Amino acid sequence: MKFSDTVLVEGLRSKDEKAFTIFYETFFPRVFNYLNDSTGEEGKAEELTEAVLTEALQSLGNRPSRLTLNEWLFQITRRHLVQCRSEDDVVPVDRTRIGGEDVAGFFRFEEALLKSVSQG
Repeated sequence: MKFSDTVLVEGLRSKDEKAFTIFYETFFPRVFNYLNDSTGEEGKAEELTEAVLTEALQSLGNRPSRLTLNEWLFQITRRHLVQCRSEDDVVPVDRTRIGGEDVAGFFRFEEALLKSVSQG
């Protein structure tokens, strides 16, 4: 069953158990898999996923209306990942080829750019 972001957020704000279940089942795998792929460390990915989802639930009122729930969670996730890398010097998994194209340079550039933005 799919719900709009508005309905889901309203349910989460009212502490509806069904809304929380849908939120968790929808977004936990997305956030965890992204962080696990990015850090290469399952334990670190679990820790970061918990931090991301907790922050999201605690700051639902601060979500910009122009962003979907998915986009907003991705921003929170990326910020936590950049912060983790700057604190722990986590070496990202080398993703050198996607669809036959060499993209390792792009990912290094993207991560350096995000790191510089988060420090600025």
